[in-house]
Amino acid sequence: RDVVWPAWLSWEPEPVVPALGPTATALNWPEDAAARLARDTRALTGEIRFADGRKVRLERKNSAQADHQLEVLVDWLEERYRALGVETRRDRFDWRGIAQSNLVAVIPGAERGPGSRPVLLVDHFDTAFAEDEHKKSGARVSVPGADDNALATALLLLAAEALQGARLKHDVWLVHLTGEEFPGDDLGARRLVRTLLAEKRRLGGVVVVDMIGTRDAGDPVFQVSAGGGPASLNLAAEAVALASAAAPGLTARLRTRFDPGSYIYNTDALIFSHAGYPTVLVNEHLNYGHNLERAHYHETTDDASRVDFSYAARVGRVAVE
Repeated sequence: RDVVWPAWLSWEPEPVVPALGPTATALNWPEDAAARLARDTRALTGEIRFADGRKVRLERKNSAQADHQLEVLVDWLEERYRALGVETRRDRFDWRGIAQSNLVAVIPGAERGPGSRPVLLVDHFDTAFAEDEHKKSGARVSVPGADDNALATALLLLAAEALQGARLKHDVWLVHLTGEEFPGDDLGARRLVRTLLAEKRRLGGVVVVDMIGTRDAGDPVFQVSAGGGPASLNLAAEAVALASAAAPGLTARLRTRFDPGSYIYNTDALIFSHAGYPTVLVNEHLNYGHNLERAHYHETTDDASRVDFSYAARVGRVAVE
């Protein structure tokens, strides 16, 4: 009450959410999507196997660990995409003297030249340091990260197959980012966005997937959080319109940019939104007021046994569609 706002200061009105009717799905989505997500999530939180028979147990997945195994994980992703005949582009760089990589798999569309505007489907494949272990011993140990965010990485692999048969106008980039978790602080996203801005690259939109597999028993809600601006809001409205067809039995809740229920502030999506790109985050029913302090979040117990893969397959389909 003691603050006097200057006369020239005006407030933006609450954004008007576009009213869109139900939208039909367009992709050939596999009936065994949940089983495929489960298979790859278990590999990404346990042991990955290469075509030559080599096996690697993934135990160090935070980007700040000098001996992290994220480069091996990207090797495995590259091999998976090669097996599908999908082109990949790897951006190698150093951070704090530690080798890092982002990976982009490209599903080509028909449009070429200056009119091309890629659409990005984004995950992060690094994992957090375990809060439970740090409280107990002071040690920094990376978590398995089934829900956060191996499940989304598995979804992008599934999307590569579903999108290959689609008639796409623009390229779809399946973007695997490193360093989202502390202390990287959206490291890979900042790296990619800096490159996109330097190239003056226009994008059709950015769909970020981060945590799609945990819910309270019987809770049908998942979230679609819009970035800033009307283009992000339009993209979010399209995702919500898909929900009845792509995620039967679930309810999509649209969160505008400054809705207290939005979760975009705590993800890579914020970096794309700040750069001006049309952005949405698709995630489970998780925000500052709901389930943020749930058990197993950023803990050693975030493993595949706790993931609801049926729920994740439906939420994930909305993101891919």
